Amino acid sequence: MCALADASLSDGLAGYWPLDEGTGTIANDFSGNGHVGTVQNGAAWINGKIGNAISFDGKDSYVRITAASGLPVYNPSTGYSVSAWVKGGPQASKAVYAEGNTANSSPVFWLYADSSGKLGVHIRNSNGTSLVPAQTSAGIAFNNSWKHIAWADFNGAGKLYIDGVLDRVIAYSPQQIALNTSAMGAMIRGSTGNFFKGSVDDLRAYNRELSAGEIREIYDSGKDSITDDSAPSAPAGILATAISSSQASVSWDASADNNEVAGYRIYRNETLAGNSPGISFTDSGLRPDTSYSYTIEAYDAGGNISAMSSAAFATTLPAPPPSSYTLVVTKSGTGSGTITGAGINCGSDCSETLNAGTSVTLTATPGTGSAFSGWSGAGCLGTGACTLSLNSNLALEAGFGSLSAPSIRDWYVSTGGSNTNSGSNSSPFLTLDYALGKANAGDTIRLAAGTFAGGSTKRNGTASYPITITGLGDGTTIINGKLTVYNSYYKITGIKFQGTTLALYGSGANNNTIERNEFTKGAQGIYMQGGETNDGTSGPAFTRIMNNTFYAPTGNGMVAMIGHDNTVSNNIFRDGLGYDALRVWGKTQVISGNQFIRFNSDQGATGGNHADIIQTFESSAKMTARGIVFERNYIMDSNGQFGNLDSGSGYADMQDWTFRNNIFLRSRLQLNNTLPGVRIYNNTIYDSPFTIGFLFAANADGTGAHNGQVFNNLFISVGDGLSKGTGFYSFNPRLRGMGAGYNIITDRDNSAKVLYYPETHGINGGVTPQEIFADPANGDLRLKPNSPAINAGTDLSTGFNTDYAGTPRPQGTGWDIGAYEYMANSQAPVPTDSDGDGVPNTQDRCPKTAAAARAFVNRYGCALPIATKFDIAPDFNATDINGMQNLELGISQYGKISYTNKSILLVKMSAGEDDMLNLDADLNISQNKITLNQNNLPQLNQSATITIYNTNFTNPKILKDGTECTNCQIASYNRNSKTITFSVPEF
Repeated sequence: MCALADASLSDGLAGYWPLDEGTGTIANDFSGNGHVGTVQNGAAWINGKIGNAISFDGKDSYVRITAASGLPVYNPSTGYSVSAWVKGGPQASKAVYAEGNTANSSPVFWLYADSSGKLGVHIRNSNGTSLVPAQTSAGIAFNNSWKHIAWADFNGAGKLYIDGVLDRVIAYSPQQIALNTSAMGAMIRGSTGNFFKGSVDDLRAYNRELSAGEIREIYDSGKDSITDDSAPSAPAGILATAISSSQASVSWDASADNNEVAGYRIYRNETLAGNSPGISFTDSGLRPDTSYSYTIEAYDAGGNISAMSSAAFATTLPAPPPSSYTLVVTKSGTGSGTITGAGINCGSDCSETLNAGTSVTLTATPGTGSAFSGWSGAGCLGTGACTLSLNSNLALEAGFGSLSAPSIRDWYVSTGGSNTNSGSNSSPFLTLDYALGKANAGDTIRLAAGTFAGGSTKRNGTASYPITITGLGDGTTIINGKLTVYNSYYKITGIKFQGTTLALYGSGANNNTIERNEFTKGAQGIYMQGGETNDGTSGPAFTRIMNNTFYAPTGNGMVAMIGHDNTVSNNIFRDGLGYDALRVWGKTQVISGNQFIRFNSDQGATGGNHADIIQTFESSAKMTARGIVFERNYIMDSNGQFGNLDSGSGYADMQDWTFRNNIFLRSRLQLNNTLPGVRIYNNTIYDSPFTIGFLFAANADGTGAHNGQVFNNLFISVGDGLSKGTGFYSFNPRLRGMGAGYNIITDRDNSAKVLYYPETHGINGGVTPQEIFADPANGDLRLKPNSPAINAGTDLSTGFNTDYAGTPRPQGTGWDIGAYEYMANSQAPVPTDSDGDGVPNTQDRCPKTAAAARAFVNRYGCALPIATKFDIAPDFNATDINGMQNLELGISQYGKISYTNKSILLVKMSAGEDDMLNLDADLNISQNKITLNQNNLPQLNQSATITIYNTNFTNPKILKDGTECTNCQIASYNRNSKTITFSVPEF
């Protein structure tokens, strides 16, 4: 019966769902306002309190209500009311009726069942402030029998009713809040949750406050209905049998009931797999060679649900092998050639699909002027013929090199140039993309100061002759359009990427170096694409991202990684503004030696992002995320959560991550993890006043963070200071193969914590930071003499054998706990770093580094010179450049200049500060010629030895500014090697 008996109860009615349909996926709205409900995920129709009702499984079923005029109803200024018949047991915060917002998780109005069986109400505004902070009724509303509930509110005087009687008045300060969703049996916000287990009947929502008499009238209209409160017996005799690699059948004995059983719900790994009216069920879409557990519950027409059955188990059959596989051949290098064999003729046909088990012999033939340099991939090595057996998809690469060195040149690009110019220093191009069309292996594209659009690469460099794209390195060379690298062996340096992305696309983008750049105000800084596969064998590879600075992004993923064997090292990531630093997929990726500073949640900037430093999740392409190492990184002053590793459905190959030798200072440790095989080794965590630590979680389907390991870590002064079980690590009890021990753990007051796992050989409380660290007040987290962490760890040398600073482990009789290994007689307090370049004053040979150069100093604290074009040069990072005795700079194609027994300062002095010297701009080496800008490089204007290659003179002479240099002395000239060496007194 779907009509209102009393006309007065139709006044102000926004939505009325009698729920009498009994079948289908529509719950009609009889208010006339069009708020149709859509039944989601198999919510079941049953006999109700008045006619029919709907039953929810508490897992994922609910009714989504269409938003239209007058709904949601929450509006304290006009008054509003909600009433319904409900039947369910006690449960923790599960929604009977809820209103939320899909764009902001904070604002809510909802009525719910609590864990004591009481009726709860919670109202929260858009800023997350609770107006009614989870208040509950005095009486019981959820005791597995039909009860009538209601909430009526006008101007902050809310009233809870149970069975037509006023239970409690809740006064609050009302506010208007933005809500745009309504649901019964769940809450819809950015995601859907808080699923109710039980039944709902005769739900009404009003745009006015109902009186106590009206609520009593609604209750009285249904209180005399005949009800069935007896549940069926639990199903027994459960039998699960694998049918194939993707299907299993489940059968059981019928349950008994005082009326009749309406159906059965079948749960796979504790998640609803489906419903059945009978005593059998076929489960499809399973993974091959995987074990599943099945449990069954029965329900009757009255909405009563049986106890859960015992579990039965089935393991699906292994997947049948494919009947054919694909062989793909690619070519690389500066030379040319063909590959032939078994249908392959590459050249023209570089891919072939063949029957499984086919034997293929490939032969490489170099072209004229080229040499075959060897195979790479699929197990092929050397330069001979390669024989393969196709038992999987295979890909390999054939390298061809040129027999002669390439003709190398510099291409110049300026905002005042033209693409009709020659591209020389005096006649530069206008656009980077045009220069990329000209560049060959060994060439350098030099961008002047100014702002440039991006572009895309056109051809490969080589290992010996990379293609270089370089800016001035002082922040004045800016790219504000997307630059896409499709090719291999590129070096990109000295550029500020602003409001844009540097993309590495596809498997062709390999062996590239991205060094000493700035990335800011972009949705992604560096974005790897074009290899989104589930095995990690394609996509960008062997990329080196190092010594860059990333800050102030406008979207997630300052670096987003796919592919394999890529490295992110010695970069600075700072001021995340609510966005993620790293999003990582692929295989054998390494993140090492970076700084992560001030990654904080920013509700205003991102609309509620939780800001991870590192994140992975199951993507639509089911990309792998395996063999990832996060080590020797420094995380400081970050209250956004550290990470989120989400395996999703468990279908993607996501496992085997290691976090070791990292330091967390005043930062939120929270790592939400459902990936198996995650190892937490030798990290130092200090002063982390947050609730959640390394959280190893289990998924409902039985997958999760199995085989997790937590050893040799310092968790010092962690947690919120209230709960003793927070702030370090925890294992879900359903996980298998877990291990932990040799950790030192203390609460905020140095006391013991409540451990979730039986620690062995560790220390729990009773020790202070001052007893462990050299100088914790000033951030020196090295171990002090006699620290309880010294020699107290377990040997983990099967995976690594150094500490945060690269010191070998162990230094004493055993491994130390934490990121640092104690070194006797070398544990002085951390000295002051006056110029903020990260190098202490006692080690800083250039103690007044300019602000723009602080991110680009070497280990001695001196600003690294800009010298990207010189392949003959010292390791400036490992060299004291403040007074070099010897210096050699050159380009192997043209020549070199050498200084001996000098005192050369390779730092630019500007306004009393040390800045970067631009050797690229002011020292030029070309064919038979060396030019020095004496004004900008006076320190190099002194006696030197010069060697010129590839000369061909009968009687060579040395000219200085066009005139023969009588003070220059030719030391040697070899016509066979075409090399001349001479000395010059100065330039």
